[in-house]
Formats: sequence, C-alpha cells, structure tokens
Amino acid sequence: MGLTRNAYSLLCELNNLCPEPFSGSSLQLGKQDSYVKDYECRRILRKFNIKCEFNEKNNSFIDSYKLFNYLGFDNVFSLDYSDYEGSEIIHNFNEPLPKDFGNKYNLVFDGGTTEHIFNINQSLKNICDLLKVGGIAVHSSPTNNQVDHGYLQFSPQFFYDFYKINNFKIIQSYLIEVDAAPRGKKWLIREYTPGCIDYLSMGGWSEILDTWIAVQKTSESTSDKIPQQGDCVKAWNININENISEKELIQKTFLSSQLKALIKKSPFKNKLFKFKKHLIRLISRKKPPIKNRY
Repeated sequence: MGLTRNAYSLLCELNNLCPEPFSGSSLQLGKQDSYVKDYECRRILRKFNIKCEFNEKNNSFIDSYKLFNYLGFDNVFSLDYSDYEGSEIIHNFNEPLPKDFGNKYNLVFDGGTTEHIFNINQSLKNICDLLKVGGIAVHSSPTNNQVDHGYLQFSPQFFYDFYKINNFKIIQSYLIEVDAAPRGKKWLIREYTPGCIDYLSMGGWSEILDTWIAVQKTSESTSDKIPQQGDCVKAWNININENISEKELIQKTFLSSQLKALIKKSPFKNKLFKFKKHLIRLISRKKPPIKNRY
C-alpha cells in the first residue's frame, strides 16, 4: 500500500473532475506509505492548479496524511485490522461496520487493501456505507501479473459493474500499465469501459496492470445489489438491448448462417478464413489509446 507520484497525480486529476473541490474528511484503508517527495508534491499540485499552503522545504518523503491535507481535506484518518502501522480506527473489514462508523467521509481511498481482504462483498459494502452522500470512493487495485500479492486480482469490470448497479456515479475508470517499483517509470493510463478490451481478455496483456476507479455516492446509491457481469447480461438480452424482434433475430441468424455456407463452398475458403482471423487480430486486439502518462 502506498501513495506514489503516479497515484497522487490521479488524485489531483480527480479533484479537478469533481463538481466541488476536495474538502472535509478522508479515510485511507490501511495507512498508506508515501513515495512522494516535497518538490514532487509541489510540482504535481502546481500542474493541476491546486492551491494550498505548502510548507515543506526538504528533500524527504511527505507523510501520506499531509498529502491528503494538501488536496483539501481537513481531517485524515486510516482504518486497519490492527494498530501495527498507527491507524486510528481498528476494524476487521471482513465484518460489517459498527453503526456509528457510517456516512462520515468525503473520500475513502483504497490504495491496495481490498485485494488482501477475503470477504470482498462485505468489504465493498463497508466502503459504500462509510461515505457521505456526495463522497468519493477510489480503488487502485491489482489487475494483472501480480500473482500472490494478495488474495485477489480484479478485472476492471468487477468494480465498474458493482458501482453501476448500486447507482454510484463513475468519475474515473482506468486500466493502467504500472511499474513494479514505487518510484519507477510513468504509468500509462488507458480509459476503460466494459467491452473495450474484449479481444485482449485472453492472453492480450503481459504487463503489470492496475485498475483505477473513482465513484461518487448519490442519494440513490445502495450497497447491497449484486451485479451479473455486464457482457453476459448483454448477450442474454441481445434482442431487447438492440430492439430486435424475435422474427428479426431469426432472420439475422439465418443470413449469418447462409453467408458462412457460401464461404464454405468457395474454392478460396481457406484464404478467406485466414484473412478474417488476421483482420480480427489487427483490429480487435488493439489496445485502447493512452489517455495520460503520470
């Protein structure tokens, strides 16, 4: 768990994307290590036009609490299973929250905690319940090539579908190529929406990947709805989603089968099939464009 220059840049970007600038109380899930030095923090804040009283004048790492203070939060807390790292709030996140914990925070930051929690359903519910209406939840979680780092690696659709069905507003949704070293190279930020990497889902990535998603709680938000994977729902309801009647769907299927039959009868069928596969590889397996480098 830790706040890198990359993650801090994304938090600054998030601040500028929100209707109101950050303020109030923030909660870290696990006390975050900091990998941001004072001059780097000053440069990042300046880049995103975030004004604050910056009083660091040495070449040391800034405490993670101060990093959140500089973003606009007056009160910064951390929650953990034990007080080993000095967290103020001690709670087993596998279990429901005490009633007096809810609706307290303007931001809950998961900078690498939920993958270590076995009861992921309860963990997500707890995050939702901790937030005030209008509050923001941020996940920076492992997605690929991080075997045994924690219990879990998450497809980006996991968070996207959960928060969508529970009526949260999605503000940032990124798939990120990260560096194994906390102070390594820049992250490559790609915008993620469900379906945008379908043809890359099996063997399409060798890089270390993280999911970054930031969502806002609304007055209609819930925390107990369980999604079905969006791709599956789309397939089940194809005739509803595309407004295709049963008759039109039969015709569409028939035409498709007729086309396949024609190709099979063609003397050039092998070349046609090879060309089709080659075309799919070239077009469909293209990665989403890089939006930013932080």
